[in-house]
Amino acid sequence: MKKGMAIVLALMSFVSLAVRAQNNLPATQRLKVAVILPDLETDDSVLQSVAKAIQDTVSLNLILSARYSVERIDFLAPAKDFAKARTYFVDKDYDGAIWGWLARSESGIKIRLTAWKRGEAVPGIEEATDGVAVLGIFDVVDHMTLAVLERFAGTRIAMGTLRFLPSGDPLPYSVSINGEPVGEGIQVLRVPATTLQIHISALINGQEYPQTDLQVTVLEDQEQEVAFHLESPKEQPAPLAERQPAPAVAQAALSTQLTDDERYRLMKLLDQRAYRDNQKIKEIELMSERLPVEQRKYFYDKYTLSWAILPAFGNTFYGLGSWLQGDYRGGLLCTGCMLGGAILFVGAGGNSSSGSGQLTAPKAIGGVAMVVGLISGWVFPFLFQGDNNSKLKTALHYFP
Repeated sequence: MKKGMAIVLALMSFVSLAVRAQNNLPATQRLKVAVILPDLETDDSVLQSVAKAIQDTVSLNLILSARYSVERIDFLAPAKDFAKARTYFVDKDYDGAIWGWLARSESGIKIRLTAWKRGEAVPGIEEATDGVAVLGIFDVVDHMTLAVLERFAGTRIAMGTLRFLPSGDPLPYSVSINGEPVGEGIQVLRVPATTLQIHISALINGQEYPQTDLQVTVLEDQEQEVAFHLESPKEQPAPLAERQPAPAVAQAALSTQLTDDERYRLMKLLDQRAYRDNQKIKEIELMSERLPVEQRKYFYDKYTLSWAILPAFGNTFYGLGSWLQGDYRGGLLCTGCMLGGAILFVGAGGNSSSGSGQLTAPKAIGGVAMVVGLISGWVFPFLFQGDNNSKLKTALHYFP
């Protein structure tokens, strides 16, 4: 009996190693994939947490498969504007991208996960659910993520489970797998069935203290226990509040990247065209200074105005084009001149006792107003476009 069990275990280990060797590609042969933070229909703290969990889950599983080079992106919105996102993917030579969309519903939270592969004009992979209760959200996210990843990879992905069992001192701890930070206080984690390098550190007063390095082989549909011992170091650091402040240079270096909340705030301000507001443009400038040039270019390309000829044509219909373009002052002037002039012109003609063919002062004023409104309607869209793009460029500190 023992001999039979040993043979079975040996065969299972051999299969796991074979799968690992097949999937563990060199870095130069791995596909470059962008994992984008899911879009939110509303600004909601619960949705933000779920969006972050989805991005982390997708990224971790792609990384652990050892077949993909993963880059996390928080500034794209392919669910809202796929054309611009696809241009970015192609320009940056991505082999694929995965993103999502979240919204509230009567039955919980709507989730849609989407994947795109190089060469596709439109995304070819999508998983969606109408409503999930908040309490069961992460189980659903795991199943949806696996379904998307399997279709993305074009093959079935074997998954297993890690269960972390700490002992010793009651300390908080962090977990890294294959060099990728996973999180703090992890108890149960779904991972690809393969051999993993696990590093565990104790967290004391904001500092990490290495505790355990393990190599664990995860088998398909099996739960692997990860037992480890936590021990307090003999010399513990002072609490963060009691430490000396970091040098100014170090603090400046740490502040060069936007946090997720700051990036979301920046995108919201740009969506509202707040760079046209003298009171808010400074906030955009301060955040933009900390963005890489390529991200500033992306935001400029996304929010820049073009095709002013279309609202110019629309302005022939009583200034409608400027309203749609977002130029409310120009739209009000065009509409006022053309509509007011038309009323004055027609009213003066109808009330004239000398015949409709005679030119009266009100009729002349109405005609002039209509002409002024028509000419202004052709000029204003181009002026507004140039002014808008100039202010956007200044706010983003983007000067190509």
